[in-house]
Amino acid sequence: MANVQNNSNANSSLVNTMLGSDSLMNPNVYSTAMIAPPHALTYSPMDPSNGSVVADSSTTSFQINKYGIISQILFSYEKQKVSAAAGDVGTTSVVVNDVFSVIDKVELLSSSRVISTLTRYDLMAQFSSLPQDNFTPIDEGCVKARDIVTAAGNLTNSVKYTIPLVFGFMLKQNTQLNASFLEPLSIKVYYGKTTLPLVTNNVISVINPKLMVRYKNYQEEATAKILAENFSNPTLNMLLCRYYDENRSSVVVTSSTPALTTLQVELKNTDCVEDFYFVLVKSKESAAPSSIPGAYESFTPEPITNLKFSGSGQEFCNLDEAQLNYGRIGSYGFSHALSDTVGGSNLHNIKSFQTGIYDEHVVSNCMSLREINNPLVEVQFMAASDTDTHATEYSLYVVEKCTSIYSVNSATGSLSISLSN
Repeated sequence: MANVQNNSNANSSLVNTMLGSDSLMNPNVYSTAMIAPPHALTYSPMDPSNGSVVADSSTTSFQINKYGIISQILFSYEKQKVSAAAGDVGTTSVVVNDVFSVIDKVELLSSSRVISTLTRYDLMAQFSSLPQDNFTPIDEGCVKARDIVTAAGNLTNSVKYTIPLVFGFMLKQNTQLNASFLEPLSIKVYYGKTTLPLVTNNVISVINPKLMVRYKNYQEEATAKILAENFSNPTLNMLLCRYYDENRSSVVVTSSTPALTTLQVELKNTDCVEDFYFVLVKSKESAAPSSIPGAYESFTPEPITNLKFSGSGQEFCNLDEAQLNYGRIGSYGFSHALSDTVGGSNLHNIKSFQTGIYDEHVVSNCMSLREINNPLVEVQFMAASDTDTHATEYSLYVVEKCTSIYSVNSATGSLSISLSN
Protein backbone atom coordinates (compact mmCIF):
# COMPACT_ATOMS: atom_id res chain seq x y z
CA MET A 1 0.00 0.00 0.00
CA ALA A 2 1.52 3.31 -1.07
CA ASN A 3 1.93 5.91 1.65
CA VAL A 4 0.89 9.36 0.43
CA GLN A 5 3.02 11.17 3.02
CA ASN A 6 6.22 9.25 2.16
CA ASN A 7 5.62 9.69 -1.56
CA SER A 8 5.19 13.41 -1.05
CA ASN A 9 8.36 13.64 1.05
CA ALA A 10 10.34 11.75 -1.60
CA ASN A 11 9.82 14.68 -3.98
CA SER A 12 10.83 17.34 -1.45
CA SER A 13 14.19 19.04 -1.94
CA LEU A 14 14.40 19.88 1.77
CA VAL A 15 13.63 16.31 2.86
CA ASN A 16 16.21 14.85 0.48
CA THR A 17 18.79 17.34 1.70
CA MET A 18 18.19 16.26 5.30
CA LEU A 19 18.40 12.58 4.31
CA GLY A 20 21.90 13.22 2.98
CA SER A 21 23.08 14.90 6.16
CA ASP A 22 25.69 13.34 8.45
CA SER A 23 23.39 14.28 11.33
CA LEU A 24 20.69 11.86 10.20
CA MET A 25 19.74 9.41 12.97
CA ASN A 26 16.82 6.98 13.01
CA PRO A 27 15.40 6.90 16.55
CA ASN A 28 13.89 3.44 16.04
CA VAL A 29 17.25 1.79 15.44
CA TYR A 30 18.05 0.11 18.76
CA SER A 31 21.15 1.23 20.60
CA THR A 32 22.10 0.84 24.24
CA ALA A 33 22.08 4.04 26.24
CA MET A 34 25.02 4.89 28.48
CA ILE A 35 25.26 2.50 31.42
CA ALA A 36 27.00 3.50 34.64
CA PRO A 37 28.80 0.70 36.52
CA PRO A 38 26.62 -0.55 39.38
CA HIS A 39 27.83 0.94 42.65
CA ALA A 40 26.99 1.16 46.34
CA LEU A 41 25.35 4.26 47.86
CA THR A 42 25.86 5.23 51.48
CA TYR A 43 24.58 8.18 53.50
CA SER A 44 27.09 8.89 56.27
CA PRO A 45 26.15 11.22 59.17
CA MET A 46 28.95 13.31 60.67
CA ASP A 47 29.09 15.16 63.96
CA PRO A 48 31.17 18.33 64.36
CA SER A 49 34.88 17.93 65.02
CA ASN A 50 34.60 21.23 66.92
CA GLY A 51 32.05 23.97 67.41
CA SER A 52 29.11 21.76 68.35
CA VAL A 53 27.73 24.55 70.57
CA VAL A 54 26.40 27.22 68.22
CA ALA A 55 26.32 30.93 69.05
CA ASP A 56 26.18 34.20 67.13
CA SER A 57 29.25 34.61 64.86
CA SER A 58 30.63 31.20 65.87
CA THR A 59 31.87 28.38 63.60
CA THR A 60 31.38 24.63 63.28
CA SER A 61 33.86 22.31 61.55
CA PHE A 62 33.34 18.83 60.11
CA GLN A 63 36.02 16.38 58.97
CA ILE A 64 34.85 14.56 55.82
CA ASN A 65 35.26 10.81 56.04
CA LYS A 66 37.34 9.13 53.30
CA TYR A 67 34.51 6.76 52.38
CA GLY A 68 34.31 7.19 48.59
CA ILE A 69 33.11 9.64 45.92
CA ILE A 70 31.00 12.51 47.30
CA SER A 71 27.76 13.03 45.39
CA GLN A 72 25.80 15.14 47.90
CA ILE A 73 26.45 17.19 51.04
CA LEU A 74 23.57 18.17 53.34
CA PHE A 75 24.02 20.47 56.36
CA SER A 76 21.34 20.31 59.05
CA TYR A 77 20.56 22.11 62.29
CA GLU A 78 17.59 22.66 64.57
CA LYS A 79 15.99 25.90 65.70
CA GLN A 80 14.99 25.38 69.30
CA LYS A 81 12.51 27.37 71.35
CA VAL A 82 12.72 27.34 75.15
CA SER A 83 9.85 28.81 77.16
CA ALA A 84 10.65 29.88 80.69
CA ALA A 85 7.29 28.91 82.21
CA ALA A 86 3.91 27.42 81.34
CA GLY A 87 2.48 30.92 81.00
CA ASP A 88 4.92 31.71 78.18
CA VAL A 89 4.08 28.78 75.92
CA GLY A 90 2.39 28.97 72.53
CA THR A 91 3.31 29.26 68.86
CA THR A 92 6.36 31.19 67.71
CA SER A 93 6.95 31.74 64.00
CA VAL A 94 10.40 31.65 62.45
CA VAL A 95 10.26 33.91 59.40
CA VAL A 96 10.85 32.88 55.80
CA ASN A 97 14.52 33.08 54.70
CA ASP A 98 15.75 32.78 58.29
CA VAL A 99 18.35 30.29 57.03
CA PHE A 100 20.21 33.17 55.35
CA SER A 101 20.35 35.00 58.67
CA VAL A 102 21.74 31.92 60.43
CA ILE A 103 24.40 30.99 57.84
CA ASP A 104 27.00 33.61 56.98
CA LYS A 105 29.14 31.34 54.77
CA VAL A 106 30.32 27.76 54.30
CA GLU A 107 33.85 26.79 53.26
CA LEU A 108 35.13 23.59 51.67
CA LEU A 109 38.74 22.94 52.67
CA SER A 110 41.42 20.52 51.53
CA SER A 111 44.20 20.09 54.13
CA SER A 112 43.18 23.42 55.72
CA ARG A 113 43.25 25.27 52.35
CA VAL A 114 39.98 26.92 51.34
CA ILE A 115 39.12 25.69 47.85
CA SER A 116 35.48 26.82 47.54
CA THR A 117 33.12 29.11 49.46
CA LEU A 118 29.35 29.58 49.53
CA THR A 119 28.18 32.77 51.27
CA ARG A 120 24.55 33.44 52.18
CA TYR A 121 24.30 35.51 49.00
CA ASP A 122 25.79 32.70 46.91
CA LEU A 123 23.16 30.34 48.32
CA MET A 124 20.43 32.88 47.55
CA ALA A 125 21.74 33.25 43.99
CA GLN A 126 21.90 29.48 43.51
CA PHE A 127 18.36 28.94 44.81
CA SER A 128 16.94 31.83 42.76
CA SER A 129 18.27 30.27 39.58
CA LEU A 130 16.44 26.97 40.04
CA PRO A 131 13.20 25.99 38.29
CA GLN A 132 10.30 25.32 40.62
CA ASP A 133 10.66 21.53 40.72
CA ASN A 134 14.29 21.89 41.91
CA PHE A 135 13.42 24.65 44.35
CA THR A 136 10.52 22.85 46.07
CA PRO A 137 12.67 20.52 48.25
CA ILE A 138 14.87 23.49 49.22
CA ASP A 139 11.81 25.54 50.16
CA GLU A 140 10.54 22.66 52.27
CA GLY A 141 13.96 21.91 53.72
CA CYS A 142 15.23 25.32 54.76
CA VAL A 143 13.59 28.40 53.23
CA LYS A 144 9.89 28.59 54.13
CA ALA A 145 8.55 30.00 57.42
CA ARG A 146 8.10 27.56 60.30
CA ASP A 147 6.14 27.47 63.57
CA ILE A 148 7.62 26.19 66.83
CA VAL A 149 4.94 25.20 69.34
CA THR A 150 5.55 24.81 73.07
CA ALA A 151 2.96 23.59 75.56
CA ALA A 152 2.60 23.49 79.33
CA GLY A 153 3.94 19.94 79.46
CA ASN A 154 6.69 20.60 76.90
CA LEU A 155 8.46 23.92 77.37
CA THR A 156 11.12 23.03 74.74
CA ASN A 157 10.53 22.22 71.08
CA SER A 158 12.40 22.60 67.80
CA VAL A 159 12.15 22.49 63.99
CA LYS A 160 14.79 21.13 61.64
CA TYR A 161 16.52 22.83 58.71
CA THR A 162 18.50 21.02 55.98
CA ILE A 163 20.52 22.93 53.39
CA PRO A 164 22.15 21.38 50.28
CA LEU A 165 25.77 22.50 49.92
CA VAL A 166 26.27 22.41 46.15
CA PHE A 167 29.84 23.46 45.43
CA GLY A 168 31.03 23.59 41.82
CA PHE A 169 32.33 20.02 42.13
CA MET A 170 28.80 18.70 42.62
CA LEU A 171 27.30 20.01 39.36
CA LYS A 172 28.65 17.19 37.18
CA GLN A 173 29.22 13.52 38.02
CA ASN A 174 32.67 13.40 36.46
CA THR A 175 33.96 16.17 38.76
CA GLN A 176 32.60 14.83 42.06
CA LEU A 177 35.31 14.65 44.70
CA ASN A 178 36.88 11.27 45.44
CA ALA A 179 37.33 11.70 49.19
CA SER A 180 39.12 8.35 49.54
CA PHE A 181 41.89 9.52 47.16
CA LEU A 182 42.21 13.22 47.96
CA GLU A 183 43.95 14.85 50.89
CA PRO A 184 41.62 15.19 53.93
CA LEU A 185 38.57 17.35 53.19
CA SER A 186 36.59 19.39 55.71
CA ILE A 187 33.59 21.71 55.89
CA LYS A 188 33.54 24.87 58.02
CA VAL A 189 30.26 26.69 58.70
CA TYR A 190 30.29 30.35 59.77
CA TYR A 191 27.15 31.55 61.56
CA GLY A 192 25.47 34.94 61.59
CA LYS A 193 22.53 35.58 63.92
CA THR A 194 21.54 32.35 65.70
CA THR A 195 20.20 33.27 69.14
CA LEU A 196 17.20 35.58 69.17
CA PRO A 197 14.76 36.50 71.96
CA LEU A 198 11.50 36.71 70.02
CA VAL A 199 8.99 37.36 72.82
CA THR A 200 9.13 37.72 76.57
CA ASN A 201 10.75 34.68 78.26
CA ASN A 202 11.04 32.77 74.95
CA VAL A 203 14.47 32.29 73.39
CA ILE A 204 15.11 30.63 70.05
CA SER A 205 18.56 29.31 69.19
CA VAL A 206 20.43 26.92 66.88
CA ILE A 207 21.35 23.44 68.14
CA ASN A 208 22.57 20.05 66.81
CA PRO A 209 24.58 21.00 63.69
CA LYS A 210 25.19 17.88 61.60
CA LEU A 211 26.47 16.92 58.18
CA MET A 212 25.10 14.15 55.95
CA VAL A 213 27.30 13.06 53.03
CA ARG A 214 26.15 10.76 50.24
CA TYR A 215 28.97 8.51 48.96
CA LYS A 216 29.31 6.36 45.86
CA ASN A 217 31.54 3.28 45.93
CA TYR A 218 32.28 1.25 42.80
CA GLN A 219 33.41 -2.33 42.61
CA GLU A 220 37.16 -2.92 42.63
CA GLU A 221 37.56 -3.18 38.86
CA ALA A 222 35.61 0.04 38.17
CA THR A 223 37.47 1.89 40.95
CA ALA A 224 40.83 0.85 39.50
CA LYS A 225 39.76 2.13 36.08
CA ILE A 226 38.67 5.49 37.55
CA LEU A 227 42.03 5.96 39.27
CA ALA A 228 43.98 4.83 36.20
CA GLU A 229 42.17 7.17 33.77
CA ASN A 230 41.90 10.21 36.06
CA PHE A 231 45.37 10.09 37.59
CA SER A 232 47.61 8.52 34.95
CA ASN A 233 49.20 11.95 34.39
CA PRO A 234 51.00 13.95 37.11
CA THR A 235 48.04 16.33 37.40
CA LEU A 236 44.30 16.07 36.79
CA ASN A 237 42.83 19.41 35.68
CA MET A 238 39.08 19.96 36.06
CA LEU A 239 37.04 22.83 34.60
CA LEU A 240 34.61 23.91 37.32
CA CYS A 241 32.94 26.99 38.79
CA ARG A 242 33.15 28.87 42.06
CA TYR A 243 31.47 31.98 43.47
CA TYR A 244 32.87 35.42 44.17
CA ASP A 245 31.03 38.25 45.98
CA GLU A 246 31.87 41.86 45.20
CA ASN A 247 31.96 44.44 48.01
CA ARG A 248 28.47 45.67 48.75
CA SER A 249 27.12 49.13 47.97
CA SER A 250 24.64 50.68 50.42
CA VAL A 251 22.36 53.67 50.89
CA VAL A 252 20.36 54.77 53.95
CA VAL A 253 16.80 55.99 53.31
CA THR A 254 14.82 58.02 55.87
CA SER A 255 11.85 59.22 53.80
CA SER A 256 8.42 57.57 53.78
CA THR A 257 7.78 58.77 50.21
CA PRO A 258 8.66 56.18 47.54
CA ALA A 259 11.60 57.37 45.48
CA LEU A 260 13.55 55.88 42.60
CA THR A 261 17.01 55.17 44.04
CA THR A 262 20.26 54.10 42.39
CA LEU A 263 23.10 51.95 43.71
CA GLN A 264 26.38 51.35 41.89
CA VAL A 265 28.98 48.61 42.34
CA GLU A 266 32.37 48.83 40.64
CA LEU A 267 33.51 45.28 39.96
CA LYS A 268 36.96 44.48 41.38
CA ASN A 269 37.14 40.81 40.42
CA THR A 270 39.28 39.89 37.40
CA ASP A 271 38.10 36.30 36.92
CA CYS A 272 36.17 34.82 34.00
CA VAL A 273 32.49 35.14 34.92
CA GLU A 274 29.74 32.89 33.57
CA ASP A 275 26.77 34.51 35.35
CA PHE A 276 26.19 37.66 37.39
CA TYR A 277 23.51 37.77 40.10
CA PHE A 278 22.19 40.95 41.70
CA VAL A 279 20.83 40.69 45.24
CA LEU A 280 19.16 43.76 46.80
CA VAL A 281 18.26 43.50 50.50
CA LYS A 282 17.17 46.00 53.14
CA SER A 283 17.57 46.27 56.89
CA LYS A 284 14.86 46.66 59.48
CA GLU A 285 13.69 50.16 60.25
CA SER A 286 15.35 51.91 63.14
CA ALA A 287 13.41 51.38 66.37
CA ALA A 288 12.93 55.12 66.88
CA PRO A 289 13.16 58.13 64.56
CA SER A 290 16.84 58.03 63.65
CA SER A 291 19.30 58.13 60.79
CA ILE A 292 20.78 54.81 62.00
CA PRO A 293 18.97 51.82 60.43
CA GLY A 294 18.15 48.54 62.13
CA ALA A 295 19.89 45.20 61.60
CA TYR A 296 19.74 42.89 58.59
CA GLU A 297 17.72 39.83 59.64
CA SER A 298 15.27 38.43 57.09
CA PHE A 299 17.45 38.77 53.96
CA THR A 300 14.41 38.92 51.70
CA PRO A 301 15.44 40.23 48.25
CA GLU A 302 13.84 43.50 47.12
CA PRO A 303 12.55 44.18 43.58
CA ILE A 304 14.96 45.69 41.04
CA THR A 305 13.39 48.01 38.46
CA ASN A 306 16.38 48.51 36.15
CA LEU A 307 19.85 47.08 35.62
CA LYS A 308 22.70 48.65 33.67
CA PHE A 309 26.07 46.93 33.22
CA SER A 310 28.92 48.73 31.47
CA GLY A 311 32.70 48.79 31.12
CA SER A 312 35.50 50.23 28.94
CA GLY A 313 33.04 52.78 27.59
CA GLN A 314 30.62 50.10 26.34
CA GLU A 315 27.16 49.30 27.65
CA PHE A 316 26.65 45.54 27.91
CA CYS A 317 23.01 45.69 28.97
CA ASN A 318 20.38 48.18 30.12
CA LEU A 319 17.26 46.22 31.04
CA ASP A 320 14.07 47.16 32.84
CA GLU A 321 12.18 44.95 35.29
CA ALA A 322 10.03 43.22 32.66
CA GLN A 323 13.03 42.49 30.43
CA LEU A 324 15.03 41.12 33.36
CA ASN A 325 12.39 38.40 33.80
CA TYR A 326 13.79 36.81 30.62
CA GLY A 327 17.40 36.80 31.84
CA ARG A 328 17.76 33.02 32.19
CA ILE A 329 17.55 32.12 28.52
CA GLY A 330 17.62 28.43 27.62
CA SER A 331 19.20 26.65 24.68
CA TYR A 332 15.86 26.61 22.87
CA GLY A 333 15.30 30.39 22.87
CA PHE A 334 12.80 30.73 25.71
CA SER A 335 13.64 31.60 29.31
CA HIS A 336 13.37 29.53 32.46
CA ALA A 337 10.99 30.47 35.25
CA LEU A 338 12.45 31.76 38.49
CA SER A 339 11.95 30.04 41.82
CA ASP A 340 9.23 30.83 44.32
CA THR A 341 7.03 33.58 42.96
CA VAL A 342 4.35 32.87 45.60
CA GLY A 343 6.12 31.29 48.59
CA GLY A 344 7.18 34.49 50.35
CA SER A 345 10.96 34.17 50.03
CA ASN A 346 11.01 36.62 47.09
CA LEU A 347 14.09 34.92 45.65
CA HIS A 348 12.61 35.64 42.23
CA ASN A 349 13.58 39.28 42.87
CA ILE A 350 17.23 38.28 42.40
CA LYS A 351 18.08 39.18 38.81
CA SER A 352 20.86 37.80 36.65
CA PHE A 353 22.97 38.61 33.62
CA GLN A 354 24.08 35.47 31.81
CA THR A 355 27.00 35.47 29.42
CA GLY A 356 25.78 32.18 27.92
CA ILE A 357 22.71 29.99 28.21
CA TYR A 358 20.98 28.51 31.23
CA ASP A 359 22.68 25.12 31.51
CA GLU A 360 24.50 23.66 34.52
CA HIS A 361 26.16 20.92 32.46
CA VAL A 362 28.21 22.97 29.98
CA VAL A 363 30.28 26.12 30.12
CA SER A 364 28.39 27.97 27.38
CA ASN A 365 30.34 31.22 27.74
CA CYS A 366 32.27 33.42 30.15
CA MET A 367 33.45 37.03 30.33
CA SER A 368 36.98 37.82 31.47
CA LEU A 369 36.96 40.98 33.58
CA ARG A 370 40.76 41.34 33.48
CA GLU A 371 40.98 43.79 30.57
CA ILE A 372 37.64 45.57 31.07
CA ASN A 373 38.22 49.07 32.43
CA ASN A 374 35.96 50.23 35.27
CA PRO A 375 33.27 47.55 34.98
CA LEU A 376 30.23 49.09 36.65
CA VAL A 377 26.85 47.75 37.71
CA GLU A 378 24.07 50.26 38.26
CA VAL A 379 20.78 49.15 39.79
CA GLN A 380 17.60 51.19 40.24
CA PHE A 381 14.81 50.39 42.70
CA MET A 382 11.93 52.05 44.53
CA ALA A 383 13.03 52.81 48.09
CA ALA A 384 10.81 53.91 50.93
CA SER A 385 10.97 53.67 54.69
CA ASP A 386 7.74 52.56 56.35
CA THR A 387 7.61 55.52 58.68
CA ASP A 388 9.02 58.99 58.19
CA THR A 389 12.51 59.47 59.72
CA HIS A 390 12.80 55.77 60.60
CA ALA A 391 15.93 54.81 58.66
CA THR A 392 16.25 51.76 56.41
CA GLU A 393 19.48 50.67 54.73
CA TYR A 394 19.43 49.10 51.24
CA SER A 395 22.44 47.05 50.13
CA LEU A 396 23.32 45.63 46.72
CA TYR A 397 25.42 42.48 46.45
CA VAL A 398 26.84 41.29 43.13
CA VAL A 399 27.46 37.54 43.08
CA GLU A 400 29.63 36.16 40.26
CA LYS A 401 29.70 32.54 39.15
CA CYS A 402 33.26 32.21 37.88
CA THR A 403 34.91 29.61 35.65
CA SER A 404 37.98 28.07 37.31
CA ILE A 405 40.40 25.21 36.76
CA TYR A 406 41.11 23.01 39.78
CA SER A 407 44.10 20.68 39.86
CA VAL A 408 44.60 17.38 41.68
CA ASN A 409 48.16 16.17 42.22
CA SER A 410 48.12 12.50 41.22
CA ALA A 411 50.93 11.60 43.63
CA THR A 412 49.59 13.27 46.79
CA GLY A 413 45.87 13.89 46.20
CA SER A 414 46.38 17.60 46.83
CA LEU A 415 43.49 19.72 45.52
CA SER A 416 43.91 23.41 44.63
CA ILE A 417 42.80 26.19 42.29
CA SER A 418 45.31 26.46 39.44
CA LEU A 419 43.73 29.04 37.10
CA SER A 420 40.83 31.50 37.29
CA ASN A 421 41.69 33.93 34.48
